[in-house]
Amino acid sequence: MRSLIAMLLLLQLLLVPVVYGQQNGWVPYTPEEGSLKLRVRPGYHSLHVYVTFIFRHGGFKVGLEGVNVTNGTVEVYLKVLEYTGPAIQVITRKTYSIEVSPLEPGEYLVVLYINGKRIAEAQGAVYGWPGELKGWRIYSNGVITVAVPKEPKPIYLWWYNGDNSTTYLAFYHGLAEVWLWGKGFNHSLMFSDEEGYSGQILERLQGRISVMLVEENLTRINMMLGKVLRMLLVNPLSVENETRRLVEELKTLLLDAEGLPEDIREDLEKLVEVLERILDVLEEMKGVCSCSWDAYLDELRGYVENATSLRRAVEDAISWARSAYQRLVQLIVKSNRMLHPFTLLFLASKWAFEGPYNITDEEGNVVGVMFSFKLVEAPPGFDFAEGAIEIRNRLYFTAQSNMSVAELKNDIVIEQWEWNHERFRKALGDLASMVPEGNPVLALTASFLALDRRPKEAARIVEGDMQVLKALGMGGRFAVRCGTRVHKAGDMFEGRMDRYKISISSEEELIAGFFRFVPEATVTYPNGTAVKVDVKAFYLLLNRHLKISLLYPYFDAGALEHDPSLGIEGVEEGDAVRLEAAPTHETYTMPAPTTTHTTIATTEAGAEVAPALGGEEQAFAGASERGLSPAVLTGYDRIILIAVITAIILTGLMVVTKKRY
Repeated sequence: MRSLIAMLLLLQLLLVPVVYGQQNGWVPYTPEEGSLKLRVRPGYHSLHVYVTFIFRHGGFKVGLEGVNVTNGTVEVYLKVLEYTGPAIQVITRKTYSIEVSPLEPGEYLVVLYINGKRIAEAQGAVYGWPGELKGWRIYSNGVITVAVPKEPKPIYLWWYNGDNSTTYLAFYHGLAEVWLWGKGFNHSLMFSDEEGYSGQILERLQGRISVMLVEENLTRINMMLGKVLRMLLVNPLSVENETRRLVEELKTLLLDAEGLPEDIREDLEKLVEVLERILDVLEEMKGVCSCSWDAYLDELRGYVENATSLRRAVEDAISWARSAYQRLVQLIVKSNRMLHPFTLLFLASKWAFEGPYNITDEEGNVVGVMFSFKLVEAPPGFDFAEGAIEIRNRLYFTAQSNMSVAELKNDIVIEQWEWNHERFRKALGDLASMVPEGNPVLALTASFLALDRRPKEAARIVEGDMQVLKALGMGGRFAVRCGTRVHKAGDMFEGRMDRYKISISSEEELIAGFFRFVPEATVTYPNGTAVKVDVKAFYLLLNRHLKISLLYPYFDAGALEHDPSLGIEGVEEGDAVRLEAAPTHETYTMPAPTTTHTTIATTEAGAEVAPALGGEEQAFAGASERGLSPAVLTGYDRIILIAVITAIILTGLMVVTKKRY
């Protein structure tokens, strides 16, 4: 009976919101002190306004009522409502962004109104599209600006819109084929196209050519054999161990010496048989008095004579190995004529610029801009690369799932690469087996610098002598960071990137330029098969010059695609920086709308905000942080809840009745 009364009381409590829920509703909300933050980011012909709320529960919704621009003042009107009924009791932090464009360049006062009441204000600046970066194409998304030469080259200048006193520079040197014979990568292993390749190849192959090793082993075996044959008739048991080693080394040599003439191989095999018979005789002599060795010595004398006559096979094998090595060296020298240069220099190539193109989402909204560099004319020897190498670039206006809004993505596409390693093996012909298989990799090398210069001055340096950049790179206040390793300007350091990101930052600030890469690339073969391959990276810090090499493993005739990126970190969540006078650069950008355009969106994943609120019938704008929604019950929800509770009570009554009876 007590259980029944408890359930009825529970039902009464749960039904109270259902009966009286219609009295609950949305009411205007004025943020409490300390629960709102207004930030303004500058942009080219635009302002980006960020409003952060700290709500005490999940029952709030925000909408944009309008934006008014008059006499250097931007008035932003928001409608914020609080639900007076049941709601999830979770403190929620939400940030909303409002983009206002197009605007004339200059200083603006941004005033925030909530429900018609003036709440906060902040100052911001608008950049114009000026005319001092002639010869450069410029793209901006309001957070960072990227400039590339109008005469197409894979050279990038970029800077933070909030502080352009530091300009970051990256340019791709090119692609270099590197052969790794049993060693890890370092930049000293890259071939120099200014020197003869044969000398560099032979230097790297030192101690690795099998025929050289065969000659060395044969020379040592010949010396051991002479000593054994002399001592067998003087003190036989004293050379038993050397004879045994001699047999083992000859057997190993016969397995390893590819290309050895058949007649020499047969004589060496006979020599092994004779030495094994000598070992049998020596084994029989153990434990026998030396006074009774005459018969054994006569038998050994016959074997020694046979071994001596077969010794010429060892000497013939030495002569063969020397001759084969000389022929191999000649072929390596001749291979120079068959090899193309090892490094394809991008800055010595001619590129075509394609774009810009809009990047749109599934609904057709423009979310970014894309442009590309395509190699159309390469230096001599690289005809196969023309039209087969492309660098596609993507700059988004809003953050994406795999990249920030302060980041430019580079998609590297390499097709139809003709490997020098294959040409080299072909040039060696039947002697190729004497040279160990190398591990060819393709290194994409780039330079990355931070310049204590504004964009205009940095552009002039780039347009002048590129070598000057190595001396004008990082100032003393900059540091290079790769994972837990930190290097200051002036250091000399080479190492593998143990993280997939490297940055140049000021020692006093969090803002930094960065270069990062995905640790795998996609290779697609002519039959349509696509595979993932690992990508490694190494960096070399030369005083003020940071050099980065991405290593792509051998991919035969496939087409490789990889997407490193460059950008700025430390600007996504920080307060807006008050800007100095707007720069004056000639700029290329996507066409601006002809009327004032305003948008509002939350920065939280999965959240949506209605552009305007017209009353309680308006859909709730902005799910609470991390996917939580306010617990506001609709009439349909209440009917379902009553049905569920009734079922629970009836089940409880049945259990109570069953226990009683």
